[in-house]
Amino acid sequence: MAKHWPLAAALTVLYLAVAACWMISLKRNEGRLVYALDDAYIHMAIAKNIATHGVWGVTRHGFSSASSSILWPALIALAYLAFGVNVITPLLLNILAATGLVVAGYVLLSRQGFPARWCFVGLLALTLCAPLPFLVITGLEHSLHISLAVLFFFLAARFVAEEKPAGQSTFAVQGMLCVVLAVLLAATRFEGLFMIAAACGLLLIRRRVRDAVVLGGFGVLPVVVYGLVSLSRGWYFLPNSVWLKGRRPSFGSFSGIVDSLGNTAYKAMFAQPEMTVIVVGALVVLVLLYRKDSRDWPKKGPGLICRNGPEGASHKLNLVPFSAWSVDKAMMWLLVTTTLLHLQFARTGGFFRYEAYLVACAILGIPAVVYGQFIKDSRPKKGPSLICPNDPASRKLNLVPFLAVGLIGLIALLPFGRRCAASLMLAPRATHNIYEQQYRMASFLQQYYSGRAVAANDIGAISYYADIDLLDLAGLADMDVARARLDGTYGAELIGSLAKARGVKIAVIHDRWFSEHVGLPPAWRKVGQWEISDNAVCADSIVSFFAVNPAEKDALSKHLAEYSARGTYYPRLSAIETR
Repeated sequence: MAKHWPLAAALTVLYLAVAACWMISLKRNEGRLVYALDDAYIHMAIAKNIATHGVWGVTRHGFSSASSSILWPALIALAYLAFGVNVITPLLLNILAATGLVVAGYVLLSRQGFPARWCFVGLLALTLCAPLPFLVITGLEHSLHISLAVLFFFLAARFVAEEKPAGQSTFAVQGMLCVVLAVLLAATRFEGLFMIAAACGLLLIRRRVRDAVVLGGFGVLPVVVYGLVSLSRGWYFLPNSVWLKGRRPSFGSFSGIVDSLGNTAYKAMFAQPEMTVIVVGALVVLVLLYRKDSRDWPKKGPGLICRNGPEGASHKLNLVPFSAWSVDKAMMWLLVTTTLLHLQFARTGGFFRYEAYLVACAILGIPAVVYGQFIKDSRPKKGPSLICPNDPASRKLNLVPFLAVGLIGLIALLPFGRRCAASLMLAPRATHNIYEQQYRMASFLQQYYSGRAVAANDIGAISYYADIDLLDLAGLADMDVARARLDGTYGAELIGSLAKARGVKIAVIHDRWFSEHVGLPPAWRKVGQWEISDNAVCADSIVSFFAVNPAEKDALSKHLAEYSARGTYYPRLSAIETR
């Protein structure tokens, strides 16, 4: 423990932060374990239906491609098969994944030769800025995704930088590990394909076509298998969440082409300061690496003849530094390329989670390269005069790398520090929001509408806790709605026809969005609404209850009044309408 105190200290900080968030959350939520985002319950609902009904879907009534992950619901389902359906499994899996990430980060920094105190600083930044405590209590797959992404990031960089023996493939143990990690990475989150694509692109640049094809082929395998199964069930190749939440390229207009060719990435990068720091920081380190390599080879020209060399000998220009590959260069190119691909085709933000794997790779990767190349070797470097380094008298301290890296660090303090502080403050508040709105919605539906058809637009908790036949008005778990949203034909008329065809009695929705964008069927009657205070993560602070069938209005009104009158912790009913 004395030898590995940075790891022990970092894990202690992680566990204490998670414990503090959960203690505050349990106190505010009547002792109930509640996750910080409703999306976690989508995975849990799918896992529950796999374990109990053999159905990959948010309800037991049929297949639905609503999950942003292939592997995460499967892992939860395995735990449910072994130990029964429970709410704590995602938390335990997240703690294990976060622990694995911190251990991996410690091993990587230690192997780079970091002093113990700097190892601790790096692990602390990884823990708090990713931010692992918040990601753990979301109950989602991001902790596992980050762990796999970091391992693939470092290992793929070494694989890309390998020199291929003549006539031989470099696909030995290291290559096979990359393949296994690529499969797991893509199966955990579809954004993993960006890092796999970046690695394959670098391999192609190195003319290692066979390696690129093998790595890319196995990397997309879980997505292809899942896509074929989904198509056979009448759904899209990719999950509806990817189609509806991702950035889809558009080539139907000039502005669409411009956006698809980089304008989207450019705008997204400057809208998310952390992404700007990552891209600029990695590019600056690349410039320093190429500059360092170029000075390590002698140049041709007057005044640059080595004083200790043979008389009259001159050095010719050598372009090797600009074409030679190294693990450090591969790592930085991999980080830049992956970040730009993510900015172009996926979202950032999402309560710190979508770009978390890039933040983790940058926190570990950039300092590792800087320390290994510019700080670890304490010998003074030759100055800009490029005088022959064999003469000790000519050596000068080169401050350029230190000044550049120091400037990047100062610039990074603000966005990464804000990210850390905001996530810690948000965590208990987010769980309370979900408890007040989503958990209470599920409790109400399970008590009064179990086994009946219900329309909703937030589907996680109500699918996990309540046994209902769901019409998902957001489209994540409904193909008719998703197709209409993507085609631009989604509106009040379609909503009304779908609800009638499915036999929906009531709707529980955030009607402000529908009123502003698509409208609601005029025959629907709003019976009441619940409003939460201090909302941070719910789609809206107000959730409204509609009687889809006019004959259901009186019964719904009675149920709402009865449920809301039960005590202090039950939602307050307001705005009851009688029209």
